[in-house]
Amino acid sequence: EKIFILLKEELPYSCEVDIMQFVEEEKIIRIHADIYVLRDSQKPIVIGAQGKNLKRIGIGARKDLETFFGKQVYLETYVKVRENWRDEKKYLKSFGYPD
Repeated sequence: EKIFILLKEELPYSCEVDIMQFVEEEKIIRIHADIYVLRDSQKPIVIGAQGKNLKRIGIGARKDLETFFGKQVYLETYVKVRENWRDEKKYLKSFGYPD
């Protein structure tokens, strides 16, 4: 959600977030998320100059997660390219889309 709100028309609807790790401890939740885009040219758009876009995306998402879970959240994000993920059934299935 934060990606689309922040980047608006800059990034076509061709990204997906995959939660790689979710560890809930007593006082904190640790989440590792990979953001996938379709092309190399889209990666710098998500990251932004000096990482500013990615930082704003992460801060916004973390705040929403902390409100939802009622505890501190550590959110680690990486931006990766996975070409044609929208056209490959195995990728769609790994992201939770039905067959």
